[in-house]
Parts: sequence; C-alpha cells; structure tokens
Amino acid sequence: MDIVVEQYRQIMPPASTETFTLSVKTKSEKVAAELLTTLYDAALDKLTAHAWQIPVSVTTGSYLGSSGSYSITNLLYGGNINGSASLPYFSEAYDSTLDQFLSGRLSGLSITEASGLNEVVVVGYGVQKISATAAGISIRGQNTLQGYSQPLVVLDGKVFERELSTLDPSGISEIMTLKGAEATAIYGQRGAEGVLIISTKGPIVLPSLEVAPVKVRKDFRETAFFYPQLRSDKDGYYRFSFRMPESATEWHWKILAHTSGGNFAYLDRKLQTRLNLMVQSNIPRLLYQGDQIRLQSRISNLDSAITSGKIACRIEDAITGEDLTPLIAPEADEPFTLKGKSTGSASFLLRIPATQLNPLRVTISAAAGGVADAEEHIVPILSPKIFARKTEQLAVKEPSSAAIKSPALPAGSSPCGVSISIEQSPQASLLYALPWLANYSYDCSEQIFNKLRAHVTALNLMRTDTGAQAAYRRAKNALSKEASPKLPLAEANQEGSPWLDLSNKTTKLQEDLTSTLDTTKAKNAIRKHLERLYQSQKTDGGLPWFEGGASNAYITAYVLAGLGQLRQQGWLSDDHQRLTHFVERLLQYTQNELATQTEWQQIYSLYAVSYWLNSYHPSTAQRITIDQILSKAWNEAGEKSLGAQSLLIINSFRYSGSNNELLKERGRKLLGSIRQRAIEDNLYGLRWKEISDSEVIDQSAEETMALIAEALETSGDYNDEPRKMIKWLLSTKQNEHWQSTKATAAAITMLKKENALPFSNTRSMSLIVENKLLEVSDDVMSGVPLAATPLTELPEMVSLKTKGGTLTGAITWYYIGRPSVSEATGGQIKIQKQLSKIDDQLQSHPLDSATWLKPGDHVRIRLVIEANSRLKYVHITDPRAAAFEPKENSSGYRQGKGFTYYQSVRDTGIDIFAETLPRGVSELTYDVVVEQEGTFTSGPTALECMYRPAITAYGNATKINVASK
Repeated sequence: MDIVVEQYRQIMPPASTETFTLSVKTKSEKVAAELLTTLYDAALDKLTAHAWQIPVSVTTGSYLGSSGSYSITNLLYGGNINGSASLPYFSEAYDSTLDQFLSGRLSGLSITEASGLNEVVVVGYGVQKISATAAGISIRGQNTLQGYSQPLVVLDGKVFERELSTLDPSGISEIMTLKGAEATAIYGQRGAEGVLIISTKGPIVLPSLEVAPVKVRKDFRETAFFYPQLRSDKDGYYRFSFRMPESATEWHWKILAHTSGGNFAYLDRKLQTRLNLMVQSNIPRLLYQGDQIRLQSRISNLDSAITSGKIACRIEDAITGEDLTPLIAPEADEPFTLKGKSTGSASFLLRIPATQLNPLRVTISAAAGGVADAEEHIVPILSPKIFARKTEQLAVKEPSSAAIKSPALPAGSSPCGVSISIEQSPQASLLYALPWLANYSYDCSEQIFNKLRAHVTALNLMRTDTGAQAAYRRAKNALSKEASPKLPLAEANQEGSPWLDLSNKTTKLQEDLTSTLDTTKAKNAIRKHLERLYQSQKTDGGLPWFEGGASNAYITAYVLAGLGQLRQQGWLSDDHQRLTHFVERLLQYTQNELATQTEWQQIYSLYAVSYWLNSYHPSTAQRITIDQILSKAWNEAGEKSLGAQSLLIINSFRYSGSNNELLKERGRKLLGSIRQRAIEDNLYGLRWKEISDSEVIDQSAEETMALIAEALETSGDYNDEPRKMIKWLLSTKQNEHWQSTKATAAAITMLKKENALPFSNTRSMSLIVENKLLEVSDDVMSGVPLAATPLTELPEMVSLKTKGGTLTGAITWYYIGRPSVSEATGGQIKIQKQLSKIDDQLQSHPLDSATWLKPGDHVRIRLVIEANSRLKYVHITDPRAAAFEPKENSSGYRQGKGFTYYQSVRDTGIDIFAETLPRGVSELTYDVVVEQEGTFTSGPTALECMYRPAITAYGNATKINVASK
C-alpha cells in the first residue's frame, strides 16, 4: 500500500493558505483507507523525537544509495499487522534542496534558479524541451538562454530594452551608473548586474526608494495542522486546506494510512516556510523589571543579489499601546548589507524600566530593495518582588454609606489594584467556586479528581437547578456583548503577572462560569479526567500524587472517598464497568495498606472505605481488624484534633452496625463535647476556635469543618448545625475560592448539601475608587461577587455604600512588595538558592552578583531547604531569569537524598512538588543553559505546603550578568 502525494508545496511563504491532496493505492488501485496526518515545527524534534511506531516486525531499513553524498530513495515500511513488506518511497533526499541534490550529478547539466519560491529550471545539452509537472521542473534544450549578464538600462525613467546602438549620443544630457547595493536598493533584483541610467531631458532624477509593505508576522503556532481522521472524497482523494503559521522555519509532515483490514503505510517529509528577506529574533520567554538585554536578531537574504537595508526595533506597551521605544531602546534602527544567499545579525540593547508592569509588544522589522519582513512578539514583564494582598473585612448590620481610608502598605511596596467582594448566598458561592477548581493550574491525582468533581457538580446543577441555568444564560449573554479585543498573553503572563487580571476580573469570572456550566464541555472533561485517573493507577491498585510516582496511600484514600461522595449525590459514569473495576482496585490497595499505616492513617483509610460498605462487605477477619483499630483509636481520642475526632465518630457510626451500640454511644458523647466547644453568633455562624490552632499540616480549616458537619449529619442528632456552619464557611472564602483545592472541594461538598438555602433578600455593595464605580451583589441571577480595578497610586480615601441589611464582605488591596524571607513560618522553614557554573571538566564554581557568564555556559541551581519539622505535600516555585533556558525540558520525578519529588518545567521557571521533605536540610538541583546576553534578575524562590498555604517561606532573588566577551 502506497501513500501518494498528489499536490503540495515543499517551500511555502509564511501565512499562506495551502491545499494538500493525497491518495492511497495498492497496485495502482485506490483503496478505502483512513489517514492520520500532522505538520509541526521540526524544532520540536530536538526536544523530544516524534517517532511514530509502525506495527511491523521489520527492525532494520536499507537505502538505495548512489555514489553521491545523498540517497535518492528511502525504503519506508509498509505492510500489515500480520506480516511485513518493504515498499520504496521517493523522498526529499534528506534535507537538501532539489538544486543541491541534482547539481553535479550528470555531465553537462547545470542549474539556475527561476523566479518563484519553488520553481527550478534545469538546463541540459541535447535534450528536447519537455515539461515535468509532477516535480515542478522544466527541462529545456540546447537553445535555452544561459549566462545572460547585462546591466539594466534605464532611459528617462523607463527600462530601455532595445540595442544601445540605436540611441543618438548627441541627445544624451547625463549618464549615471549604479552598482551593487545602490542598484538593488532602488531597482531590486533587476539591478543586480548594475544599472546604466541615461537622461535625454536634463539632469537625472533618481526614483525614490520603494517603501516595502511590511506584513508583521505574529502567528507562531508550533502545529500547522493535526487531522486524526481524514477520509477520502468520492474520487478517492484526501484533500484538506489550512493556513500556515507565520514562522519562517522547517516543518515535519507525518502521514499514517490504515485500512479496516489492518494494512498500513507511513510517509514523512520535511517542508519549509521562508521569504527572500527574513528577520528572526531570539525573543526571551519573559523579562523582569530592571532587566537589560542585548536582543539578537538574524537577517537572511535568500535572493542571489546583494541587498542593503535597515533593521528596526519598535516597542509598545501591550496593554495601553504607548510607544516605549525611546525609553527602552533609544538606538532602535541599524543599517545592514548582505551578499546573496547569506545571513547577518543585528542587536538592540533593551532596558526595562523598574516601574514597567504591563507586557511589551516587541516588533523587529527589516526592509531592503522593495521587500520587507517583520516579527511581533508579546513579552511578559514580571516583578522580582511578590504579588500580595491586604484584606479588610467588612461587617455591616444596616444599609449605610461611609468613607474608608486606604491602608498603609509595607515599605517599598507598589499598589497595583483594589477589589470589593461580598459574602454570597450558598448557591452563588458554589457556582463561582466551580470554575476555579475545574481550571486549576496543576495536575496531581488529587487535583485531577477535584476537577472531575467540579464538572460532575456543574453538570448536575445544570440538569436540576434553575438558578444555575439562569446564571449560565446571564453570563453567556454578557459575554456576547463583550466587544473588546483580547490580548494573546503567554503562559508566563497568566502565571507571573496576576495583576493583569484586575482590569477584566468580572469578564474573566463570566467566561470561566460559562465554560464550566456548558454541559457538552463538562461531559468531555469528565471523560478526560477519568481517563487520566485510570492511566495513573499503579499495578498495586494505588494512585501516585503526580503521574510516574509511587502509590500514595493518603491520595488513594482521598480519591476513593471522593468517588463515594459523588456516588452518594447520584452520579453514574458513562462506563460503569470500567469505573467499578477502578474502584475495586482502589479498595484492594487501601485494605492492603492498613497493616503498614499509623493508627490515624488507618482511621482515614477506613473513612474512605466506609463509602462503599453497601457493595464491599468486609470479611470476618477484616471486621475484627477494623474493631481493633477503632477501639485503640478511642483510647487516644481526647488528644487528637477536631478533624481526627470527626473521622473517628463517622467511622464508629458506619462500622458499628446493629451489634455495637457502644461505638455509637462513644461517638454521640464526643460529638456532644465538640458541639459544646463551638462559638456561635449571627454574623459568622457556628465555628470552633480550635480549628485555627490545628497542627495538622495537610488539612485545612475548611476540610475540618466539612468533617465536623459530616459527623453531625451522620449521627442524626444535629440536623440544623451544618446549616449554621455555612456562614463561617462563606466568610473564609478568598475571592471566588478557598485556600487550596482540597479546601475548595470540601466547601463545595458542604454547599451542595445546603444549596437550596439562599439568603432571604438581595444584598449589594458599591465602592467608588478615583471616580470609578465597583458594584457587587449576592444575587445569583443578576449579580457578580467581585469587582476590581487596577491602580498605580493609592488613593487617600474610598467611598463605600451598602444595601439590603446585614452583610459581610471585604475590600482587598493588591500590591507588589518584597517578602520576608521566612514569612508566615516564624523562621521554622528557610529556603535559599545557590548558583554555580559547571565547567567542561564538570567542576562547580560558585556564582555571585559580580560574576559574568557568557552565552552557552552551563549553570547548576541548588535549592537548600531547612525545616524544623517534617513537611508534607510541599510546592516550591523557583522563577527563572530571562538569561536562562532549562537544560532538560521534560517534567517527571527526580530523586533527592531520602525523598523523591516531581519537577515540572514551565515558562516562568521550575515547579517542584515533594510529598514529604524530612526535618533538617534538604537539597534539590537542576541545570540551565545561558541563552541571552545582558543583566538579569529573577523573582524570589517560594515554598508552601500545598494543602496549608499559610505555611509559606520565601528565598532570595538572583542577579545574573551575561556578556559574549
């Protein structure tokens, strides 16, 4: 079976619209087949080779070679899954162009390039003129003109095409000759052999230089197309059209064909996008305030003639459109001259102001001889400080108006915005929490499951809740009226520049809500997240924290309990049999781990298993073990945290059955004690002071409250108490979510049960900041929970107005400031970053702020963590300076001394996730390569316990100096 390329172009201009046509044939007969094909930037193969595996037993290939330096044909494999056969495919002779390939192959054969991107004229002796359309080659006979080299003659401003002997010398008033770059600058390639200018009408007036229209290239997608299921038309051809990205680069085209009978064929080719004049810039992923960078650009002249022109740099604020070129790059243009078929370089020194917060639009353009090219890139600008907030809680009993004085920010801080939020109804709080959870940035097993939970909850609400349906329609209508263009910000902007969201916070909330409540998207997301969980399950039945790690008993039990909670709410998977098998393996793993766990780890595992007791029935021996675990736990119950006590109460009720009233009685007695220790008022509802003093490092206050509410509900004696706890829960919300994914999931679980209890009347607040009105409301049908605006200076006063009776809310001031090195930990956790240069002998040389590096240097970054106690579920963010690129681009698990961790490579830097860090000193290392020249800074390293974000520590920022000499 052969794949035949019927129509395509090997060399294309960027942004061109192309149509490719393929066919699949066996012995010249067309067969019914399906194609999988993609075209992607070939540079991606340098990161990870994209090798498509063909299901054949052949393991070696051969080439039909020639005595020259390139092969003429490659043997690529074809056949079927039961046998194999090697079929010849004509290929592009590696990466050579056609003229390079044919040149010198036959005596008397010469090559000249014709006009056009991919037309080649082949001139041979004694051959009749024919046209070979399949390859786009014309072969002409001996009479073909060759070697014609004559200057361009211009008479009185027009090209003169007759013999010069026909001119009357007495009528000539002036003659001028132009050569080289002067000639091509005015007349383009026509003047490549020189220009003879003649005037019979007085002095010669040269035409003004042709100003080339510049098309700025902005679309740098790495994939031109991906078609997983192409089917033929009625004529048996596979036709598809697409628009090429605007990158000038090499592309890898892969095609795989297969039939229903198991036959297959595979073909790949290298294609190019290019222009006669191209500019390509080494744009950094990001820059920091105060950075200086020597921005390098390459200029390519693919024409055969010499050319001269100018390369220029223009810089704008990507948000406001202000021209910042004089401020950032005062020397913004540079002349160049290039010989034919050659490349050159130019550079511009950019100085980023220390006050610049918005991203930059950087445009590099080159123009010469009537042609031009330009690239445009959005470069995020990050701060070497941290984005922080200061929140003032509001508690208002009556409708009122008040003037509020702006707070004092920490010394050296810069304000960047303010927001107002209102305590919402349970229903609105639930709705606006779902998008945050569904779109969380990371993908550990717990977070994948909680994304699943968010989509399942959203789907259920859209099926049963009229308020959710109304909110979806309102958000969708609001977005349809939104006409403002969106800036295509990079990942680095979203991660490293959160202040940019302040100007469109309300719109972003509406967009996220609309997407999450879309039932079609929700169903697809549920299937995707389930599949990821299935694929992550280890052979022992457990789940790792991050994919590729060892099974984690706590994470496995967490997912098992969560699936049980979803089942209680009535959710059923589309593939019930596969989910059942998945749960059975989770149950088996959890049971097997009981014997190796500590007493209170056993209590949580039993809690997870308890959701499945109606389908999983413990054996007599297992029941004896369970009773022993519970009895032993009760002996120490009084010394445990509220969360642990709640778990013990829940387990005692669920495992006691009808034969063990003693466990139930113990549970009721402890539950009564817990209820008596509660604090209750009209403003914040029912809560416990002990929660804020909890020493549990992997459990938030919201999770503890959810467990207490579940214990109260399980007993059947406190039906009204969980509703009273909702008020406290709503008061602890951070904007539209709670402090972690697990905390938000716990809150959603509580709110889902109390979803039908909105407040009695609509309440609202408004804030006037520098003549700008911010309005929020707790009405799920028509209100928004949060409104924000950016600030460059802190106003002296703001005006607040409330309506609707008793309410709580918050004013949050956002600023950028320097953190305390061990903020929020009292010095119990410290983190420090150390840099060293690795030489050719792999010796390490420490760096400091006075050390100068050069491009290509190998640098090792070492993170040193000191902790007074063991840390669990740690997230470390290490921002990367713009000078560096990661030496290894793949994410995955790494081995530390006595611990493992997951390392994720991102545009902004490195994220590290460690399930545990031991007490004492721990070290983590990774390598980078110097890519940019200049003076650079980076943000401080940050450490936090992912499930208790209040436990946070900051390290030192770094300064990097790079020069080529």
